[in-house]
Order: sequence, then structure tokens, then C-alpha cells
Amino acid sequence: MLTFRCEVSQVASHWPVNCTYFVRIAADQHDRTVAALRTLPELRQCVATTGSTNLMFTVWVRSLERLLDLEFILGERLPWLQIINSSVAVRTRKRMGWILDEHGRALHMVPLGVTSSG
Repeated sequence: MLTFRCEVSQVASHWPVNCTYFVRIAADQHDRTVAALRTLPELRQCVATTGSTNLMFTVWVRSLERLLDLEFILGERLPWLQIINSSVAVRTRKRMGWILDEHGRALHMVPLGVTSSG
């Protein structure tokens, strides 16, 4: 199930840094892991994936240093979780089809092209 929500300027929220983690967990730990991640106020997205990693989640934090704190917390609370890769962004230029200015406010929409195959 996908749920869309009203977004806020990441800069104005004072949580300007986002990091997406690509992790691996045992299948029998999925529900337990998601339940624990949902308790993090920094969590913005959490989805199951396939391939060498099977869970991806995104957090917003106040600083790059806070990412280290968060990874320490993850290691303590979720010792079975293996961080395989991560991607840090300090500025987002587009979100949910909107081009953003330097303050994270919407400038204009980029139309999504919907095509059908078959």
C-alpha cells in the first residue's frame, strides 16, 4: 500500500540532511525490524525490496553528525540489521514531481509521463 502525505520544506523543518539506507535482514526478522524502525522520529520511508538488500529506509536528521548517532542506535537496537549501503543528500532539488528552490519550496511541477506497455 502506498500512502502519500503533505510534504514540508526539509530546510524549514530544520532536518535538512536525508540518508537512505539499503540493508539486509533475515526474512523472519522483517516485522520486528519494521516495528522498531517505526519508532524513530527521523524515519520518513521504509519499504521492502528484492536483491542483495531486502529493506530500504530513509531518515531525515538535523546534521551529518546525527547520522553517526543514529547508526549507533540502530546497531544497539537492531544488531541483526546489516547496513550494506547508504546514500546521503544535503540538498534535495526535486520531490514528488516538484522542482524545489534552495529553501526547499516548490517552484514548479514536472509532469509525470504515464505510459502503458502491451
